[in-house]
Amino acid sequence: MYVVGLTGQIGAGKTTLAGLLKKKGAFLLDADQIGNELLLREDIKQQITEAFGKDVLADGEVARLKLAKKAFVSREILDKLNNIMWPPITKRIEEELASLSKTLPANTIVIIEAPLLLEAGLEDYINVLISVTCSYDKQLKRLTQRGYSEEDAKSRLKMQTPVETLRAKSDYIIDNIEDIDILKKEAEKLWHFKKKQ
Repeated sequence: MYVVGLTGQIGAGKTTLAGLLKKKGAFLLDADQIGNELLLREDIKQQITEAFGKDVLADGEVARLKLAKKAFVSREILDKLNNIMWPPITKRIEEELASLSKTLPANTIVIIEAPLLLEAGLEDYINVLISVTCSYDKQLKRLTQRGYSEEDAKSRLKMQTPVETLRAKSDYIIDNIEDIDILKKEAEKLWHFKKKQ
């Protein structure tokens, strides 16, 4: 199988691109989805409440918005959350890849979509790294359209992997400067290019 790492800042369009590639037949491992599943584990909930307080719970479960409001205050506090979540996320992805390598056809494209792909050390598991970028103003607009307050959106964007780092580390950069039509064209090019390899 051919493993593609897909990363980028929040609101840049990486999830949209991942969805387009999945429709074409790629197998998708979504780190955010895995993280949401892990938040249901009792050991993870205990670590979260010890680090951030029991007021991040609602009806006994971790309320992601409450947790985010506490975590996206500073890099130091966000690192506490990342140190809890990313080791088990990475472990789950490792296990999934090991299983998929035994069951999927050799020419299958597997996408690992992860906002902190570089920080999590997932580079070792991928054949190629693609980053999706766009302008700060466009990201801010997309986040507010999703329901984030402008303050929360700016807090999130402030904590993202710098675009300069993404550009330096990536094999391919997709500048999502327009709309979904751009991503559709890029997905088409990527799909045919990878299938030829």
